[in-house]
This record gives sequence, C-alpha cells and structure tokens, in this order.
Amino acid sequence: MRPFQIWLSMAATLLSAWPAKAEPLAQNPLEHSIILEGRRLAGTLPATAQPGASAIDPRWAPVRMVPGGSNVEVWTRNAPPVQRVFVSADSTSITVLNVMNPTLPRAARRVLRRLAQVHPDTLLMPDQEYVDDGMRLDRAGLSIGPRLLASREHLVERIGRDDLRELRFNGPGGTYWRRGLIAGMAAGALIAYSTGSRCGPAAAPSECTLGGIVFMPVGAGLGAVAGVAIGASVDRPSARVIYAALDHTNPEL
Repeated sequence: MRPFQIWLSMAATLLSAWPAKAEPLAQNPLEHSIILEGRRLAGTLPATAQPGASAIDPRWAPVRMVPGGSNVEVWTRNAPPVQRVFVSADSTSITVLNVMNPTLPRAARRVLRRLAQVHPDTLLMPDQEYVDDGMRLDRAGLSIGPRLLASREHLVERIGRDDLRELRFNGPGGTYWRRGLIAGMAAGALIAYSTGSRCGPAAAPSECTLGGIVFMPVGAGLGAVAGVAIGASVDRPSARVIYAALDHTNPEL
C-alpha cells in the first residue's frame, strides 16, 4: 500500500471518531439531585401545602432546591444575563448576591458566599448583623472598619418570578480529556509516520513505508498520553438550565 493511501485511511478513521459537534456535558450529580428532588416534591406535596398556582408548578420546584452559595446565571426579561451567587427562593422570587464588583476584595466574597451557605437569614433580613474576618454586614451594607465596601441594596438582589426568564446552575462540567486523546493520537501517529518513513536515497520505497508504519503505534501512544494530560488540565464549564419561564408567544418553549 502506498504511503498516501495509508495516511488517507488513517485520517478517515480518526475523523470518523471525532464528534461532529460538542459532546453533551455530563450532568453534575448535584444538579441532577436538585432537579430530581424538585420534581419529586412538586409531585408529592398536597395542594393544600402549596398556596397559589405558581407553588405547584413543577418547573419552579428545582429552583427552591438550589443550595445557597451556588454559582448561578440569571436571565431577566429586560437585562442581559449576569453571574450571581444563589441565596434562597420562595414561591414568588429568588434572592441572589452580586459579588461581581471588581473592587470587592476576595476575602469579602468568601464571607458573603459563606453567609449564603450557612446564614442566609442574615442576607434576607436587613436588621440582621454579621461580623466575620474583620468585616461587618449590617443595614447599610458590607464594610471594613469605617469604609463601606458595598451597600446592601447593591449586594442583595431580589428578583421576582415574573421578571425571571431563565436560571442556570453553573458548575464543573468535566474536562476535555477525550478530545485531547483523539487529537493526541492523530498528531502522534502522523508525526511518527512522517519521521519513520524518511529513508536515504538508496532505500526502497517499501522499506520507507514499513518504517513509518512500525513507528505509528509508538507515536500514537505517546501522543495520546500527551493529549489526555493537556485535555484533563482544561476545565469544561457547565451551565444547566434549572428554570425557564414559559413563553406564551411560543408554546414549545
């Protein structure tokens, strides 16, 4: 078989294994449990315990199961999507933290996230005060000593359900090790064949081809190892839709 035919056959095999589009992200176990538990509660709670039509909507139940302190992406009807930290939800609204201000120290963000996880009531009730790591959260906002870092109205946001278009749960989605494996194998095999098939002027073409074929598995193996290592070092973000408002103009949404 000629070198060009060997290369063409190998390329066709690799291309057939390469995904035509981005592979679906494996659902995070936490996200999966949120959605399942929310649906279960929506289906098992009696109607008397759920006042109002909005409370028994199974699409809203997963929102109330999102853990405090989780990273979420909030889409409202009149504003572009923003990154927020989830605090809590009731039957009519969600409460989130805006910690995206670049002037907010990293330590302050840690304190606020810890509050959302452990003491959400401190964020929900303005009369509550909290002191931690030299910072104080009170009715005015978050401060260090006499300096106000951010006002409470800019930190704590309450978004009504009618204004919420979509809520996405941001979490780890794995890595790109599979793509790295395929790309590394292909690159390693091609480089090894190109190197191994280089013969001197007196060598027969069949000998050159054989040398390239012998080196291909070695190159593919080394390339696969390198590809997996590189792909595994790159995090693949995940943004799962927890809630999507019903679009009355399009019944399918």
